[in-house]
Amino acid sequence: KARHSVCSAMYGPCLLWRRARSVSVAVYGGLVSVELGWLCLQYGVTLVGTLPINARLFDDPGPQPKSKRGKKPKKGTRQLTPKARVEASHTVWQRLSVPWYGGKEHTLDITSGQSLWHSKGHDPLPIQWVLVRDPFGNHWYIATNLATGSTPSADFRTITPFLHVRGTDRLIEWIKRAFHAEEMSRWTAPDGLIGHAALRVGDSVI
Repeated sequence: KARHSVCSAMYGPCLLWRRARSVSVAVYGGLVSVELGWLCLQYGVTLVGTLPINARLFDDPGPQPKSKRGKKPKKGTRQLTPKARVEASHTVWQRLSVPWYGGKEHTLDITSGQSLWHSKGHDPLPIQWVLVRDPFGNHWYIATNLATGSTPSADFRTITPFLHVRGTDRLIEWIKRAFHAEEMSRWTAPDGLIGHAALRVGDSVI
Protein backbone atom coordinates (compact mmCIF):
# COMPACT_ATOMS: atom_id res chain seq x y z
CA LYS A 1 0.00 0.00 0.00
CA ALA A 2 2.82 2.39 0.85
CA ARG A 3 4.45 1.78 -2.55
CA HIS A 4 1.16 2.59 -4.31
CA SER A 5 0.91 5.87 -2.38
CA VAL A 6 4.50 6.79 -3.22
CA CYS A 7 3.84 6.18 -6.93
CA SER A 8 0.68 8.29 -6.78
CA ALA A 9 2.56 11.12 -5.11
CA MET A 10 5.34 10.86 -7.72
CA TYR A 11 3.16 10.67 -10.82
CA GLY A 12 0.86 13.56 -9.88
CA PRO A 13 3.49 16.31 -10.23
CA CYS A 14 4.97 14.67 -13.35
CA LEU A 15 1.60 14.67 -15.09
CA LEU A 16 0.80 18.32 -14.47
CA TRP A 17 2.86 19.43 -17.49
CA ARG A 18 1.21 17.06 -19.97
CA ARG A 19 -1.75 19.30 -20.88
CA ALA A 20 -2.80 18.38 -24.47
CA ARG A 21 -0.16 15.69 -24.95
CA SER A 22 -1.12 12.04 -25.20
CA VAL A 23 0.60 10.26 -22.31
CA SER A 24 0.68 6.58 -21.34
CA VAL A 25 2.24 5.25 -18.15
CA ALA A 26 3.53 1.65 -18.15
CA VAL A 27 3.82 0.05 -14.70
CA TYR A 28 5.04 -3.46 -13.90
CA GLY A 29 4.31 -5.83 -11.04
CA GLY A 30 2.90 -4.97 -7.64
CA LEU A 31 2.92 -1.22 -8.25
CA VAL A 32 -0.21 -1.48 -10.41
CA SER A 33 -3.23 -0.50 -8.31
CA VAL A 34 -6.76 0.85 -8.47
CA GLU A 35 -5.52 3.95 -6.65
CA LEU A 36 -2.92 4.65 -9.35
CA GLY A 37 -5.50 3.98 -12.07
CA TRP A 38 -7.83 6.65 -10.67
CA LEU A 39 -4.96 9.13 -10.43
CA CYS A 40 -4.16 8.59 -14.12
CA LEU A 41 -7.83 9.00 -15.06
CA GLN A 42 -7.87 12.29 -13.16
CA TYR A 43 -5.08 13.61 -15.37
CA GLY A 44 -6.35 12.06 -18.62
CA VAL A 45 -3.45 9.59 -18.78
CA THR A 46 -3.66 5.97 -19.94
CA LEU A 47 -2.24 3.48 -17.43
CA VAL A 48 -0.96 0.16 -18.81
CA GLY A 49 0.19 -2.49 -16.38
CA THR A 50 0.23 -6.10 -15.28
CA LEU A 51 -3.08 -7.05 -13.69
CA PRO A 52 -2.86 -9.11 -10.46
CA ILE A 53 -3.83 -12.74 -11.16
CA ASN A 54 -6.46 -12.65 -8.41
CA ALA A 55 -7.85 -9.19 -9.17
CA ARG A 56 -11.50 -8.80 -8.12
CA LEU A 57 -13.35 -8.01 -11.35
CA PHE A 58 -17.03 -7.17 -11.81
CA ASP A 59 -19.60 -6.37 -14.49
CA ASP A 60 -21.00 -2.86 -14.83
CA PRO A 61 -24.04 -2.55 -12.51
CA GLY A 62 -26.24 -1.23 -15.32
CA PRO A 63 -29.28 0.98 -14.78
CA GLN A 64 -31.03 0.63 -11.44
CA PRO A 65 -34.73 -0.38 -11.65
CA LYS A 66 -37.06 2.44 -10.70
CA SER A 67 -38.75 0.12 -8.23
CA LYS A 68 -35.49 -0.42 -6.31
CA ARG A 69 -34.79 2.17 -3.65
CA GLY A 70 -31.53 3.17 -2.06
CA LYS A 71 -28.08 3.95 -3.45
CA LYS A 72 -27.19 2.67 -6.90
CA PRO A 73 -24.67 -0.23 -6.72
CA LYS A 74 -21.16 0.63 -7.90
CA LYS A 75 -20.50 -2.81 -9.37
CA GLY A 76 -22.47 -5.66 -10.87
CA THR A 77 -22.00 -9.43 -11.05
CA ARG A 78 -18.64 -10.85 -10.00
CA GLN A 79 -16.46 -12.01 -12.89
CA LEU A 80 -13.74 -14.65 -12.96
CA THR A 81 -10.33 -13.61 -11.74
CA PRO A 82 -7.66 -13.47 -14.48
CA LYS A 83 -6.13 -16.72 -13.14
CA ALA A 84 -9.49 -18.52 -13.15
CA ARG A 85 -10.27 -17.26 -16.66
CA VAL A 86 -7.00 -18.63 -18.01
CA GLU A 87 -7.77 -22.03 -16.47
CA ALA A 88 -11.48 -22.12 -17.46
CA SER A 89 -12.32 -24.57 -20.26
CA HIS A 90 -14.98 -22.25 -21.74
CA THR A 91 -12.61 -19.27 -22.26
CA VAL A 92 -12.48 -18.34 -25.95
CA TRP A 93 -8.96 -17.65 -27.23
CA GLN A 94 -7.82 -15.93 -30.43
CA ARG A 95 -4.51 -17.07 -31.96
CA LEU A 96 -2.16 -14.43 -33.34
CA SER A 97 1.23 -14.47 -35.04
CA VAL A 98 3.32 -11.48 -34.00
CA PRO A 99 6.78 -10.21 -35.07
CA TRP A 100 9.49 -11.42 -32.69
CA TYR A 101 13.20 -11.00 -32.12
CA GLY A 102 15.61 -11.95 -34.89
CA GLY A 103 13.01 -11.38 -37.62
CA LYS A 104 10.98 -14.40 -36.51
CA GLU A 105 7.29 -14.73 -35.71
CA HIS A 106 5.84 -15.91 -32.41
CA THR A 107 2.42 -17.46 -31.87
CA LEU A 108 0.29 -16.15 -28.98
CA ASP A 109 -3.25 -16.78 -27.76
CA ILE A 110 -5.20 -13.81 -26.39
CA THR A 111 -8.58 -13.13 -24.86
CA SER A 112 -9.85 -9.71 -23.79
CA GLY A 113 -12.73 -7.88 -22.20
CA GLN A 114 -13.84 -5.01 -19.98
CA SER A 115 -14.40 -5.03 -16.22
CA LEU A 116 -14.67 -2.97 -13.10
CA TRP A 117 -11.61 -3.64 -10.95
CA HIS A 118 -12.47 -3.33 -7.27
CA SER A 119 -10.11 -2.86 -4.35
CA LYS A 120 -11.17 -2.13 -0.78
CA GLY A 121 -11.32 1.57 -0.03
CA HIS A 122 -11.65 2.72 -3.66
CA ASP A 123 -14.44 3.03 -6.22
CA PRO A 124 -14.30 0.30 -8.90
CA LEU A 125 -11.96 1.25 -11.73
CA PRO A 126 -13.15 0.66 -15.33
CA ILE A 127 -10.46 -1.27 -17.23
CA GLN A 128 -9.83 -3.02 -20.53
CA TRP A 129 -7.83 -6.22 -20.00
CA VAL A 130 -5.96 -8.66 -22.23
CA LEU A 131 -4.83 -12.11 -21.12
CA VAL A 132 -1.98 -13.60 -23.14
CA ARG A 133 -0.52 -17.11 -23.22
CA ASP A 134 2.12 -18.74 -25.39
CA PRO A 135 2.82 -22.38 -26.37
CA PHE A 136 5.43 -22.63 -23.58
CA GLY A 137 2.83 -22.10 -20.86
CA ASN A 138 3.72 -18.50 -20.02
CA HIS A 139 0.85 -16.14 -19.14
CA TRP A 140 0.57 -12.34 -19.05
CA TYR A 141 -2.27 -10.36 -17.51
CA ILE A 142 -2.35 -6.88 -19.00
CA ALA A 143 -4.83 -4.08 -18.28
CA THR A 144 -5.37 -0.43 -19.18
CA ASN A 145 -7.73 2.07 -17.62
CA LEU A 146 -10.56 3.19 -19.91
CA ALA A 147 -9.35 6.78 -20.29
CA THR A 148 -10.76 7.28 -23.81
CA GLY A 149 -12.22 10.75 -24.07
CA SER A 150 -10.57 11.94 -20.86
CA THR A 151 -9.13 15.43 -20.93
CA PRO A 152 -6.85 17.20 -18.51
CA SER A 153 -8.53 19.44 -15.99
CA ALA A 154 -9.13 23.01 -17.16
CA ASP A 155 -7.32 24.07 -13.98
CA PHE A 156 -3.99 23.24 -15.62
CA ARG A 157 -2.88 26.28 -17.62
CA THR A 158 -0.18 26.62 -20.30
CA ILE A 159 2.38 26.96 -17.50
CA THR A 160 1.64 25.21 -14.21
CA PRO A 161 4.25 25.83 -11.48
CA PHE A 162 5.54 22.96 -9.38
CA LEU A 163 7.38 23.94 -6.20
CA HIS A 164 9.82 21.69 -4.33
CA VAL A 165 10.71 23.40 -1.07
CA ARG A 166 11.59 22.81 2.55
CA GLY A 167 8.85 23.58 5.04
CA THR A 168 6.08 22.62 2.63
CA ASP A 169 3.42 22.81 5.33
CA ARG A 170 4.33 26.43 6.11
CA LEU A 171 4.32 27.35 2.43
CA ILE A 172 0.87 25.80 1.96
CA GLU A 173 -0.56 27.80 4.85
CA TRP A 174 1.04 31.01 3.56
CA ILE A 175 -0.37 30.55 0.04
CA LYS A 176 -3.81 29.86 1.51
CA ARG A 177 -3.70 33.05 3.58
CA ALA A 178 -2.07 35.30 0.96
CA PHE A 179 -4.00 34.18 -2.13
CA HIS A 180 -7.12 32.64 -0.56
CA ALA A 181 -6.06 29.33 -2.11
CA GLU A 182 -8.17 26.19 -1.83
CA GLU A 183 -6.32 23.02 -0.81
CA MET A 184 -7.32 20.31 -3.31
CA SER A 185 -5.23 17.40 -2.07
CA ARG A 186 -2.32 16.51 0.19
CA TRP A 187 -0.27 13.33 0.63
CA THR A 188 1.75 13.00 3.83
CA ALA A 189 4.33 10.24 4.40
CA PRO A 190 4.38 8.24 7.66
CA ASP A 191 7.31 10.38 8.86
CA GLY A 192 5.20 13.53 8.52
CA LEU A 193 6.84 14.92 5.37
CA ILE A 194 4.47 16.16 2.66
CA GLY A 195 5.16 14.27 -0.55
CA HIS A 196 2.64 16.06 -2.76
CA ALA A 197 -0.08 18.69 -2.46
CA ALA A 198 -2.23 20.66 -4.89
CA LEU A 199 -3.66 24.15 -4.31
CA ARG A 200 -6.13 26.06 -6.47
CA VAL A 201 -5.49 29.79 -6.77
CA GLY A 202 -8.20 31.48 -8.82
CA ASP A 203 -8.42 29.47 -12.05
CA SER A 204 -5.01 27.81 -11.74
CA VAL A 205 -3.36 25.01 -9.79
CA ILE A 206 -0.01 24.97 -7.96
